Amino acid sequence: MSGLSRIIGSKGPSVDACDHEEESGHGGMGAEHDAAEHEAPSNGSIDTSQWGIDANGDGDAGLLETLGAGAGWLIGGDRGSEQVGGWADGAEALAARERIDTFIASTHSVQNYAFQGWGNFDLSYTPTAGTVEVTVRIKFDFQDGTPGPDEDAAGYTWTDDEKAAWKTDFMDSVASTWSGQHQFACVTTDGELDASPTWQDLEPTVRVAILEDDANPQFNVTVARIPDGGFARSNVGRPDRDADGNVTAPGTAALDSEDMDATTKNTSPDGVTQRGAVHEFGHMIGMQDEYTSNPDNVGDATRQGTTKGMDDNDSIMSGGEVVQQAHYSSILEALNAAVAPSAVAFGFK
Repeated sequence: MSGLSRIIGSKGPSVDACDHEEESGHGGMGAEHDAAEHEAPSNGSIDTSQWGIDANGDGDAGLLETLGAGAGWLIGGDRGSEQVGGWADGAEALAARERIDTFIASTHSVQNYAFQGWGNFDLSYTPTAGTVEVTVRIKFDFQDGTPGPDEDAAGYTWTDDEKAAWKTDFMDSVASTWSGQHQFACVTTDGELDASPTWQDLEPTVRVAILEDDANPQFNVTVARIPDGGFARSNVGRPDRDADGNVTAPGTAALDSEDMDATTKNTSPDGVTQRGAVHEFGHMIGMQDEYTSNPDNVGDATRQGTTKGMDDNDSIMSGGEVVQQAHYSSILEALNAAVAPSAVAFGFK
């Protein structure tokens, strides 16, 4: 249907212009309207000149702003599939369409996000691309170790090629291990959307990346050179924040040259290995260790909603590299923070 038509046998009741008053609605209309002002001519044609709109009835926002909410017309034109019973309902349909179109055309982001006070990462959601980009900005500091009196100094000294290879391996491994493991889906509903895209069509995929940034890092990461096959304990420290949550100093991480080699941990099931640096990235986005050496802590809840244990576990926050749904909880929380101004929400698919 093009143009405007009087409601006859349409879905839903006709709107009485004398009694109906639209709440704020699209275009800010709130006053009642006199039906006589916009009565259709008896010959079935419509003189649109009095309303200042195009005769092709393309159903744009300007038409709403001119006619208001009282005449009992259906919207035609490009959004013909969204014809509903009465001008008020049509206004709601058009407003719903404008809302999702505006949302999809925008980019939604948060910076320096902390999950329950832990982690530090950026998130950007671009609906047109269908991706949620999670990034952590890092400044790398490769440090030579100190050999003992009878040790070979070469085992404690980085070469430029080793530094470049370790950095590339770390960045690529984090991206491949943490990206695309679980799907999000929009849980917002809107009954006025009869044609795609609808809110339910929004199912973004997570893409994780490490960005090297010496000027404005979220974590200062030292990578110590230790002998091949050696062991050193790695850790991640959270950034300093003021009372308002603003970052005042980057977080820290202490890694080593062996952290990109897959090894069996004491919490790894038989045949399961883990690369330490890929595990430590989980702390950078707010995840908590799920293993414990203290029997008193067994069964304690973690920030991500899992429980601590001493049993073998292939979880990436324990002894393996399986990214469980719970390990996306900080990403999901950050996504919902990013889209909150639009009153939109996401969950797991």
